[in-house]
Amino acid sequence: MTTPRQPRSTARRPAGSRVAPLYDPARAARIGQGWVRRRAKGMDAGGVAAALEEARFDARQDSRHEDLAGDDRGHAELAERERLHQLLAAAAPGTVYDPDTDAVVQADLAAEAVATAAREADLREAGLSSDWLCSVVGGDGRSRVSLTLYARCQLPCGNGFFGAVGAGHRGCGG
Repeated sequence: MTTPRQPRSTARRPAGSRVAPLYDPARAARIGQGWVRRRAKGMDAGGVAAALEEARFDARQDSRHEDLAGDDRGHAELAERERLHQLLAAAAPGTVYDPDTDAVVQADLAAEAVATAAREADLREAGLSSDWLCSVVGGDGRSRVSLTLYARCQLPCGNGFFGAVGAGHRGCGG
């Protein structure tokens, strides 16, 4: 007696293709802050105050919905609008917001540059350069190369590190 063959649609896929990427709340907050700063560029205190009132209204509306109540980006956007409102309220009348002169923005950029330099130093120490990282995505028998992670493989493909990809793909030089 033979067992019937499973249809293709219900065949098990490897766990690697079903794993969701990790959620980074700090990244969501940085995205929200950057969005608010770009929108506020050139606004005076009145424009920022109006945008703050609209953001507060949106936050009240979102608090009534369970899926939107814990939104990290929304909280960061509201906090950034409140900070900009305080910044422009303390400034001289007629002052407009410019992210290039904002001390908090410049400190964030400096901290990001330090973190990027540290990350690149770690990659160089591991034998990788800072262009992009070749990584095998999947595991379902068809290897795909992801070129999205900031480092380029300096290791030959034949050493087992990228053996599933095979020789001659663009990112690894192997």
